[in-house]
Amino acid sequence: MLTTHPPPQSTEPENPLLETDERWALLQRILASEEFQRAAQLRILLQHVTKAAILTPQLVRGEYDLAVEVLGRRRDFDPADDNIVRSQFSQLRRKLAHYFDNEGKHESLVLEIPKRSYRPIFRPIESPEPAPLPLEPVTPPIEHIDPGWPPPPSVWVKVGPILLLLSIVLGLGVIWLSLNRMPSPAVKEDESADGNAFLHFLSRSEGEVTVVIPDTSLVLIQQMIDKPITLSEYVDKEFPQNLTDGIADPKIRLAVKRIGGFRTTSVTEGMAAADVTQTLTSLGIHATMRYARDIREPDFHQGNFVLIGGPGSNPWTSLISEQMNFRQLPKEDNVGYDFRNMHPQAGEQPLYSNVYESKSGPATGYVDIALTYNPTRSGYILIVNGADMQSAEAAIQFILHGKLTPTINAIMTRKDLHSFELFLRGVHKPGEPEQVFELVATRSN
Repeated sequence: MLTTHPPPQSTEPENPLLETDERWALLQRILASEEFQRAAQLRILLQHVTKAAILTPQLVRGEYDLAVEVLGRRRDFDPADDNIVRSQFSQLRRKLAHYFDNEGKHESLVLEIPKRSYRPIFRPIESPEPAPLPLEPVTPPIEHIDPGWPPPPSVWVKVGPILLLLSIVLGLGVIWLSLNRMPSPAVKEDESADGNAFLHFLSRSEGEVTVVIPDTSLVLIQQMIDKPITLSEYVDKEFPQNLTDGIADPKIRLAVKRIGGFRTTSVTEGMAAADVTQTLTSLGIHATMRYARDIREPDFHQGNFVLIGGPGSNPWTSLISEQMNFRQLPKEDNVGYDFRNMHPQAGEQPLYSNVYESKSGPATGYVDIALTYNPTRSGYILIVNGADMQSAEAAIQFILHGKLTPTINAIMTRKDLHSFELFLRGVHKPGEPEQVFELVATRSN
């Protein structure tokens, strides 16, 4: 029998910003209704997810988080063995529908929780489709830093705290300006689901999509300790403290601990994640963004995911790396990564490395775009794994909005397509995205 703990009761005062929010007022009327009077656990659950949707719309709690934090399940909870979250949300959807058919039939707003989603949305009662109202964040967004080329550890020891503070301030400013000045990537006529085979393939998917944003702090830490960090080390509850035991220099230990406390991503990858999310939304697919460090392995047992970045910035790619032919693995000296071709075919190389001719000259970067089933085969995982940040951003622009090659189009239009890999090569100047990609190799089944 599965041991549970009583669901936690919130004792903290409500955020004053909620007091004037019409969505929060609607929730209070729902919770006080006859429909929810004898459903204490459902009231707690509905209040939790609604509060999170209003205050932190950029973050999404997965099945594991809700089971442990709200429903009292133990830390070893496995959604594959226990469907408590899915069962509770199924009841929530029925009760919400009954409320708006009866007591709430005169409400001006409707609160809904789409199927295969744990995040409430709001729509005007007159709206024929459940298009979510803008959920303006009232708490700071995820911090974004574009680290560029980090200085060596010896420099960090001397000026690390000052540089780190400056990079945080500048990084937040750059990402804020970039996102607020960036035009909405509305799909152009020739980039619609009908005109772009890749988008057409995505539009056939069912269920919510979670876009996982890479962890740039992880990149900095790996460069400081001079070794790759595994997924098991990354998800350890003591991260990043669990990495400092073998570091002799106390200043470097402190720097690793402090850097690990930040939730950061690069400007380029943050904008790429936003592009993916908004493009999926334009296709009618419910898509949200989550930070890599806020994900748990059981989350991948349900739904669809887009992972941006490689093992150096998004260790979750290792979940399906064994199924991939082009694997990004550490170099022999543990400085950087190469792409290994596990089963070379005619005309292919066994190893593909980035080529940087000079600091100001052109660079050759590789990208692997791979799709396969999630661990329970109930959804898909799409990986966009670039050799560097510019490569990943450019590859996303290419597959979402570019002119695809006849070979890629032929793969994407297959009716029986279940998994694929597109291995691309592009040339760019440092700090600039590729303009043209060359298709190096493909795999599909």
